[in-house]
Amino acid sequence: MQISMSIIRDIIFGAVRYGADLGELCKNVNLSVNELNQTELSLDLEQGHQVWEQALKLTQDQHLGLHIGEQTNPSIVGLVGHLMQTSPNLHTAFEHLQKFSKIVTDVFFYEIQRLDKECKIIYTPISFWQINYPKTAIQAVEQAMSGSLHVCKLLTGKSLCPIRINFTQKCPKNTNEYQRVLKGNLFFEQKENSLIFKVSDFNLPVIGYNQFLMQTFEQLLQELLQKIQNQERTENKVKKTILQHFKQQIPQLDQISAHLHMTNRSLQRKLKEEGTNFQEISEEIRKVLAIDLIRYKQFNINEIAYMLGYTEASTFRRAFKRWTGKAPKSYVF
Repeated sequence: MQISMSIIRDIIFGAVRYGADLGELCKNVNLSVNELNQTELSLDLEQGHQVWEQALKLTQDQHLGLHIGEQTNPSIVGLVGHLMQTSPNLHTAFEHLQKFSKIVTDVFFYEIQRLDKECKIIYTPISFWQINYPKTAIQAVEQAMSGSLHVCKLLTGKSLCPIRINFTQKCPKNTNEYQRVLKGNLFFEQKENSLIFKVSDFNLPVIGYNQFLMQTFEQLLQELLQKIQNQERTENKVKKTILQHFKQQIPQLDQISAHLHMTNRSLQRKLKEEGTNFQEISEEIRKVLAIDLIRYKQFNINEIAYMLGYTEASTFRRAFKRWTGKAPKSYVF
């Protein structure tokens, strides 16, 4: 699981605009200022979470994600941003974002849906992030939503107003800042995080449309995406797919095979060639999830056991002691 440095840089410098000290923030997350300019680098989810956590702590801004998004530009997603800027219209631009965003991060997904009279952008941090670090996952969603509106304005020269804004989170006591930044009808405790626009808005032309450049950027990105997919071990693909589709249950082998467009037998063979198997990978992820879920203290032992696929809490306790040498309740961090 990785987050490109361009995204991390946007969060850090956004936090600095709202009061954080750059040196202190970098020190707290074990990064040098020079590393922020090394676009080939990336951080894992745990480090990305820490960046958000420290940014929130140093700014004391509960709406930091919304505020950073107000200044976001397409460069946050690197070459994908250049592709968006040369697309013919907003719909195509965001389709390109959906297709290639995994090059810059595989812990956050965009999905574009076009209906008869509406266009929808759905924003989804992977389940692992939402369950273990819900506070920073919400910030990432709010940054992406606010950033999408700003990018729409940069691409078209027009300020768009969504006809509906959906959040999965509970409704906060005060929604004034959400209304000021997002400018639409707000709905909380929904099944998804999404912005919904009129189709006519997403048909708006992009100012910088250039067919030749668009085709060039798209070809480069397609080649890069294919290279990444070819080089990645099957084991890592399985881990990412499990974490992406973990929704309070570990997905089964046939579900993972289907997501990877493979048969069960082919997947098992490839894993065997790499010296592992699906059961070992699932067990490893259960261990990581168990430790993180206990650390977060939102769920009791029975709930965690169920989420990890154990029918009995006692079976989970024995497994946890086998992994760590300690009982879940006595595990100290």
